[in-house]
Amino acid sequence: MSWQHYGWGLAPTRNGMKTLIKTLAHGLSLEGETRPLAPTVYTTAIRSEGALVESLAGIAQIAQGLGFTRYNETIYSQDGLSATYHAEHDDWAVSLAIDCCTLRKTASLAVSGIHNDEAYTLFNEASSQLFGDC
Repeated sequence: MSWQHYGWGLAPTRNGMKTLIKTLAHGLSLEGETRPLAPTVYTTAIRSEGALVESLAGIAQIAQGLGFTRYNETIYSQDGLSATYHAEHDDWAVSLAIDCCTLRKTASLAVSGIHNDEAYTLFNEASSQLFGDC
């Protein structure tokens, strides 16, 4: 699939979009067929006045303590005012992404996975430890 760069990020080109649609359509099942489990995403966000680097250090420590240690990465925006931390869980097909934006004073959490019970449990644990009762 080929991608086109825009000021806000990357998007598939016209031919790339056709490939993406065909791939998605291939995953649909007909009546009577069993479908694989659909992924679920749990999200929340808070207002945050925290400093970016210190916030990310705490986020990484908490995420790792919850078992999100595979393929962890932090991606900073070009202006350095926001960043996203992402990691996969060691034992479950669950991923975590946390976005911090000092310009908008927000922090958001997304936990996604195929196993709804595990994803929901990990979302609640991450939300509680990261954001408390906010």
